Amino acid sequence: MATQNDALWPFYKFAVEHAALGIHAVDMNGRTVIYNEKMKQIEGLDLDELTDRSVLDMFRFGQEESTLMKVIRSGDPVRNVKQTYWNRNGQEITTVNDTYPVFGQEGMVGAVELARDVTALEKFVHQPLRTYDETVTFASITAESDAMKSVIATAKKAADAQLPVLLTGETGTGKDLLAGAMHNGSSHAGSPYYTLFCPGLDSADIHRTMKAIRKEENCTVFCDRLDLMPLKLQEELLKELEALGEDSRQYIASIGGDAFDLIANGSLLKGLYYFFSSITIYIPPLRKRMDDLWPFIDEFLDRHRQRFGSAVKELSPAVRETFDSYTWPGNLKEV
Repeated sequence: MATQNDALWPFYKFAVEHAALGIHAVDMNGRTVIYNEKMKQIEGLDLDELTDRSVLDMFRFGQEESTLMKVIRSGDPVRNVKQTYWNRNGQEITTVNDTYPVFGQEGMVGAVELARDVTALEKFVHQPLRTYDETVTFASITAESDAMKSVIATAKKAADAQLPVLLTGETGTGKDLLAGAMHNGSSHAGSPYYTLFCPGLDSADIHRTMKAIRKEENCTVFCDRLDLMPLKLQEELLKELEALGEDSRQYIASIGGDAFDLIANGSLLKGLYYFFSSITIYIPPLRKRMDDLWPFIDEFLDRHRQRFGSAVKELSPAVRETFDSYTWPGNLKEV
């Protein structure tokens, strides 16, 4: 005789598959048990690819732990967390997640994550702020605070010196912007600018890009987020860079934290640190240079009016007060 749960099962299944939220459930070992259609769209993977593989095998989370694994370890729910990560195909994904422990008759059996996809929104909002379809220069970087003025001054000297440069700072502080400004503010302006987005690279990508770089006597090579690349690939990258020999190329790299901490925890190869760190420039988080916040927002609103005919000229006093009291953990990407 069918139970009430048996009768409800088709409805549960239909709701999960047609939900507007991504739903990803894992067991206590991090292995997938539910992966709905919306989650496939968000992450670009199929359930078959996840079978018998842990979440940590399929995705790269940088310095932040997977919220699913965090809930499994703690047994506590994690709500409204914004998370940027990369799948094994190198695709960057940004979601806002609510993650909950799941309990059975004998205790906790796993965790389920409800994910709202904001990847497209991130690109729509953030990408125009980065370049505005214009050449990035030092003048296009907001630098009202003394801290950022010092950063710009050091970056200009580094661009003139053409020594390898390591940019450090939290996600969203504008390391890629600064690298672009250094290229365009140096003798390499107008020459090729190669960006290696390290979280999405594999061996073939490294070799293919380095083959192209060898043909260029003058160019800039920017290795973005070295610390999000597996150590084995970091070793390959270092060998390729060293094989280029002495030349007139400009080398710039970025990392998402303190270099010595990253080396100590196995996220950064010591040799790569030494290769890039002739000059190290630390970009402070927005919460430590709030003088840059409103000039940045005002510039964005002005450009938005020019490009899209927006009628928004300023933000309300209530919004301004909220912004002023907020800590901006996502830095400029969150503004």
